[in-house]
Amino acid sequence: MAKRVFPALLLLVFLSAAFYTVFYSRWFPRFILSQWLKRNWPEVRVQSLAYKKRYCHFFQEIGFEDLKGTLRKGTLLYQFHCPFLKIKAFNGFGNQNKGLELIVEEARLVVLPFRVEGLNLNLRLILGGDKVPRLQGRMKASFLFVGAEHLEEISGLLKGEGNSLKVKDLSATGYDGHWHGDISVDDLSLLSYNVDLKYQDVDLQKMRSLNAQFFSQAEGKMSGAIRMAGQKEGLETLVLGVRIHPGGAIKASLLKPIVGYFPQSIQKKDLEDLIKKDGDIPVDKAAWELENKGSQDLTTRLDLESERLNLDLNLTMDIHTDSPLGDWVERFITFNENKRPPKASN
Repeated sequence: MAKRVFPALLLLVFLSAAFYTVFYSRWFPRFILSQWLKRNWPEVRVQSLAYKKRYCHFFQEIGFEDLKGTLRKGTLLYQFHCPFLKIKAFNGFGNQNKGLELIVEEARLVVLPFRVEGLNLNLRLILGGDKVPRLQGRMKASFLFVGAEHLEEISGLLKGEGNSLKVKDLSATGYDGHWHGDISVDDLSLLSYNVDLKYQDVDLQKMRSLNAQFFSQAEGKMSGAIRMAGQKEGLETLVLGVRIHPGGAIKASLLKPIVGYFPQSIQKKDLEDLIKKDGDIPVDKAAWELENKGSQDLTTRLDLESERLNLDLNLTMDIHTDSPLGDWVERFITFNENKRPPKASN
């Protein structure tokens, strides 16, 4: 009896030591992540992964401190640094709604030209049965940089299923105003997206860093809405609404194309003088809308009132552009060499 027990005990000790050596080796987390990505997102590869400290509790919870890594999808690099990350299994391994809970604190994520600082995540990835993996949870971040532009105090609810991802109740501050709305990517492979945002009390002068030529045409605060939809091949829908608050002003030169249609009057003369001097028109009401009717056709509406110049305009114009709408928007927001974000450290 003893002769049979001793070899079995020796084998058990050997297997336990081997398992401990493999499980706590530095290469094991990268191996597990690579295999998981290969099964769920085969186009994503682990380029590097390192950490300062790792712990495990009964194979139900694993945590990392000072975790850094780089993932690659084609030419796109995802670089991240997590001071603290915890992954926890929930509902047991036999339950149809089994899954993983992910907690991230104060992380940094870079996918150029985007950079997120102070990222906090509390997510659940539900993997039960033969169902499509589902994601749900909450995110917060201190900063979101796009080139040199940035938003602050970002928060929202995340919901994903299969190849789609939605950010609901998105809230952020930027350009001295507040932004809120929903963003969804309906197909990650096609980058089919929908953006529906509203903004309030945004400072037009602060917006000049985004596009100085456009936003220098007005002064004051503005509110409005943006709706965009499209795929990686191009923008398909654009609806933009701008309302300048009373007390603001617009450049008189904006009315140059239509001033010739005004009847001869003191009002027309004052407006022509302002245009020559590159002066401003103080507004009591200024609302502008832009909506595309196709890839190269736009409709714009202007509702303008200025008591000082006795102006009351309500104008609708149809515009045909020489290039597709997506090219026009890309030229509108241009990040030059001096406006690129700092390089990410791995």
